[in-house]
Amino acid sequence: MKGVIYSLNPGAAVVDISHAIEPHAVVEAAWLLSSVARYYPPATVHVAVVDPGVGSGRKEIILETGGQFFVGPDNGIFSGVLCPGSPWRAFGIEDPRFLLDAPGRTFQGRDVFAPVAAYLSLGVDPAEFGNPLHRLEESDLVHPRWRKGELEGDVVRIDRFGNLITNISWEDLSRLGGRGCEVWAGGRKIGPLTGTYSGVGPGEILATIGGFGWLEIAVNRGRAADVLAIGNGAPVVVRKKEG
Repeated sequence: MKGVIYSLNPGAAVVDISHAIEPHAVVEAAWLLSSVARYYPPATVHVAVVDPGVGSGRKEIILETGGQFFVGPDNGIFSGVLCPGSPWRAFGIEDPRFLLDAPGRTFQGRDVFAPVAAYLSLGVDPAEFGNPLHRLEESDLVHPRWRKGELEGDVVRIDRFGNLITNISWEDLSRLGGRGCEVWAGGRKIGPLTGTYSGVGPGEILATIGGFGWLEIAVNRGRAADVLAIGNGAPVVVRKKEG
């Protein structure tokens, strides 16, 4: 993919965000993209390819929102950057002038998304690639749910330290009482929020707000994923503190 981009635009600056998304984990990719995109300059082109349906009937798209471009499959991967109330426009990738000839349909990252990203970086307007789209696929699991006065989210990523990172933001928690909330996961009461990993003793479990503003569950000098024996997709519930 990088070779394709550099062949079309030798002056492009290509930055890898991550190649460590779990296979087929579209929700994890959507969460990561929504966490980091804001730190990139205007007119950045983000290529995101976690694509279980590669080569199928799902659309290939360009999304423009927040002054940046997003290129990838229409499978919910851009759910996190589609902020309510924020304007966006999207186009299908249809014009074969911008695609590579390919013997198969299973490497669309190289054959479709990489060349499209390169042409965007050269200033080609998104409307040149295909027809406008007025609805995109969105995943319900990217955002937490409100149920009977409590907040239910999901573990969307396990980092290399074994921390369980959720799709519950600090803004969500603020609506429920902020640091006065109690967190539950794996059928266990984790407790209220702690400011840092060292806010509890070694081997103790905690809930905190991570560097990107998401609720995460960790163990001081340990692995929360192993201690709680839960993984991606596990529910995490936040309630107002009792008493």
